[in-house]
Amino acid sequence: MVAAGQAPDIMMVDYAFFPAWVTAGRWAKLDPYIERSSFDLSDVWEGSLLAGRYEGSYYAIPMDVNNQGIFYNRTLFEKMGLAEPDDTWTWDIFKDACMKLTRDTSGSGRRDQYGFGSSLYWEPLSSWLWNNGGDWFNEDGTSCTLETPEAIGAFQFLADLMLKDEVMPSPTRQTTLGISDDQLFMTGRVAMWGGGYWSISSFGQIKDHEWDVAPLPYRLVEDGQPVRNSTLGGVHLAILEGSKSKDAAWKFIEYRLRPEIQLKSSMLGLSMPAIKSVARGPEFLSQPVPNNLISLVEGMSYTKPFPANPDFLRIDNEILGPVLDQLWLGKIDAAQAMNEIADKSNKILQKAKPFRR
Repeated sequence: MVAAGQAPDIMMVDYAFFPAWVTAGRWAKLDPYIERSSFDLSDVWEGSLLAGRYEGSYYAIPMDVNNQGIFYNRTLFEKMGLAEPDDTWTWDIFKDACMKLTRDTSGSGRRDQYGFGSSLYWEPLSSWLWNNGGDWFNEDGTSCTLETPEAIGAFQFLADLMLKDEVMPSPTRQTTLGISDDQLFMTGRVAMWGGGYWSISSFGQIKDHEWDVAPLPYRLVEDGQPVRNSTLGGVHLAILEGSKSKDAAWKFIEYRLRPEIQLKSSMLGLSMPAIKSVARGPEFLSQPVPNNLISLVEGMSYTKPFPANPDFLRIDNEILGPVLDQLWLGKIDAAQAMNEIADKSNKILQKAKPFRR
């Protein structure tokens, strides 16, 4: 529609697509609208605002947000006599719990209950990468930095959970089990699941066990405090540069960010409010499950967007996905995988222009 000159006035977009759109000049700068509006930027989560910035200006405003946490089966933890996850959990404590929670419950000689499960694309993987001190790209997105020891260590940790310790079902094992993603947690096949608020609408249907959510475990300590990172999710709203109704489009954005609208949409169980005061408010936090919803909400204070890179979607499709598949299959180790991804990505990025928020 855009190429044909029949673009809408406003777009709802995953922020991962933001760099490609904004560098193509497709979106209008929103600073003038923000300046003459009653819009309070200080009440919007900082990481989500950052995701809509380009060269110091706003081109997209968050409509809602998500991040990453650890959902856990309270019934299984109680049955095994294990302390429930909390903000004191390190990677070592997490791994030890995974080992104890992984079992052969049927007596078939093969494990059918696992300690942990997670999707394996860039959003959940970023949190583990950052929490080990690594990153996908350098600050301006002109170079892939996955060949560092920190990045290699993060991916080897996850690969070992699957292939060495066998406490996390690999994609191959998930195929054998006949279920994947949220269903692994809902059916009790995994005791812990890495995910976000969007899972609550599904997990609310669980009848066979109690569950809750906790922060991701940490690995590093700085100045005596845990170093925490979580990956931003959610969608943004942008106004097309070619729109003839920009003022009306901005009014819609203001409407979408009204506290009562933020609360109503978030109660559908897919995304959290982009407005801090709504997310921290009693109406949102009084949901029956999970009990510890506040951990996801306060996790937004250390949530950050994926590194901006206009070429990322190509890198993800052509390089990242295929190479990581080989890692999860055990055909290569993390060092080989990260070096291959970095080498191939940097060939694409040779002509990349710096992207600065």
